[in-house]
Amino acid sequence: MRINIPPDGSVQGDWSAETRSRGVHKAPGNVPLRRLRGTVNDGITDTEQGLVNLDGVNIVRNFAERGVRLNGVRTLWTVNDGRHYINIRRLLTDIRVALLSDTQWVLFEPNNDITRTDLSNQIETYLFGKYQEGALYAPDGAAPNSINGAYYVKCDGENNPPATVEQGQLICIIGVRATPPAEFIIYNLSLISGNVDISEG
Repeated sequence: MRINIPPDGSVQGDWSAETRSRGVHKAPGNVPLRRLRGTVNDGITDTEQGLVNLDGVNIVRNFAERGVRLNGVRTLWTVNDGRHYINIRRLLTDIRVALLSDTQWVLFEPNNDITRTDLSNQIETYLFGKYQEGALYAPDGAAPNSINGAYYVKCDGENNPPATVEQGQLICIIGVRATPPAEFIIYNLSLISGNVDISEG
């Protein structure tokens, strides 16, 4: 007997497998959905998918040459600022949880330059590891930890003035540039004839 079931469980299981093998920063789209193999017959075209993709609808599709795949990595976030991708939302959560856990040693330490420097160094080391994994990226020519690079950490006397210190607060500002997925691939094909390129987009 055949019954229709939502794909949620299979999608979550295969996302988890992808996270274990590639990392939380890897977009879970285009992942083979092994448990749904051969059971999806959607008939959805690329044009139809494009209409709902921008609304955050990720479609499970059956590709003849690649099998059943989740063809989309969007959240319901409507602003294109990075948070509209599942993997970036997961990466930000992963970083936040890791830093909250790994920096508990700071509690009740002296709120001075030594502690702030040690904290900054620890966070920068962690973020550099994320950069090496490919989770963060720096634009061409930018140093990974520059203000315009892959990440930055500011935890010094400037953002911890005496009034803040006296309230028992230590403020650390962190910025990260998460690597977005290659959601669209655009090819420009040129026919080279003599010294003239004939392009077709």
